[in-house]
Amino acid sequence: MRISRLCLLLFCPLLCVALHAQSQFDGDFWIPKTEDVKMLYVVGFIDGRSHGINEAADAFNTKIDDPRLSKLASEVTVGQIVDGVDEFYKDWRNRKVILRHAMEYVMDEAQGKDDSKLLLFMRQLDSEPKK
Repeated sequence: MRISRLCLLLFCPLLCVALHAQSQFDGDFWIPKTEDVKMLYVVGFIDGRSHGINEAADAFNTKIDDPRLSKLASEVTVGQIVDGVDEFYKDWRNRKVILRHAMEYVMDEAQGKDDSKLLLFMRQLDSEPKK
């Protein structure tokens, strides 16, 4: 009993730190990863995003082609996202931009959207010291 409490006291804080840190992945996390790991990460991101779109469609009692949701859908491939994020992080100014923000930027850019103002905002927001 005492050992299980000790494990619980040690495991929970470590799990919380790991989950919090995951949301803070940036270029320093991305760059050293292998191509396979990058592909898996993007597939997970897209899968989660697709699940969210489907959940939103159910919540709105509509289809995913509804204008409120269709802008979330993307025709960009996983390979294009990986290549785009690699290219994105080659610019040293983007190194601290959070990975999920970088992927959104790359997907928008691949679809022809001009996100230059968004890029400046992301650089500023994501480079600020975390409290």
